[in-house]
Amino acid sequence: MKTEPKKRRTQEERSAEMERKLLESAIACIAEYGVTGSPNTKIAKRANATGGAIQHHFGNREGLLLRVVDDFGEHLERESGSLAVTGGTLEERVGQACDATWRIVSSRHYLAVLQILLAVQDDSVLRSDLSDRLQAFEQSLDRLWTAALAEVTTKTERIAAVRHIAMGTYRGLAVRMLFRPNHAKWSLELDLLKEMLVNALRSQPE
Repeated sequence: MKTEPKKRRTQEERSAEMERKLLESAIACIAEYGVTGSPNTKIAKRANATGGAIQHHFGNREGLLLRVVDDFGEHLERESGSLAVTGGTLEERVGQACDATWRIVSSRHYLAVLQILLAVQDDSVLRSDLSDRLQAFEQSLDRLWTAALAEVTTKTERIAAVRHIAMGTYRGLAVRMLFRPNHAKWSLELDLLKEMLVNALRSQPE
């Protein structure tokens, strides 16, 4: 039987594939080694690319860092938009919102974004570029938690307060993961957080 010849990829397809490889390499390197420990040469080498590939695809190093953050934002938007709340009890809904948020915050991608945010504190221009993106992240998380808890309470300010407590805890654990990557999955802490949030929603003032 005659086999069909392999369709040759276009230059545009090859370019998009290389850009994705560089992006994934940057995420992995920055999450593991930090921004200063991930020079362009290391990122390019991990992606089996030449030293000039980053400049070609992202313009400069700042462009690459911003693209890492933007890519995380796109992932977060998809995650928050696809959350399907199936539980009927308060515990189930809080659990689903917590689990979805922790999947995001404990991901290698988020750790890379966190490393970038920590590294640009002295760069006012880059920090300003990131501020709008951070606001968009917050809006995505608002939608995620509102979708999970809207039938439990109509008090949006209570949902926001509970989410802020959860995110503060998750960010703290994420920072610890940067320094203790081989630690257990924080199951005890995460279960205790869920209990605290359920109690906070149950005791909401009228």
